Amino acid sequence: MEEIITTSKEFKNIENNTFEGKVPKMTNSKIIFKGKNNILYIEDGVQMENSTIIFNGSDSIIYQEANRYII
Repeated sequence: MEEIITTSKEFKNIENNTFEGKVPKMTNSKIIFKGKNNILYIEDGVQMENSTIIFNGSDSIIYQEANRYII
């Protein structure tokens, strides 16, 4: 089952995967979970613009740290 996040409100609806950290500011961006048991951790201050993060499998971790650049 695919889970797609395109707005900050959708982070609370994740069922088969885990989100930790702070919800990023998202502009024309999306996060796609194609598997399950994945973990997405985002530090406070991350901004996504015209970006896509895709988990193509299961049991993976992505850690996005804050910096001065927009992703």
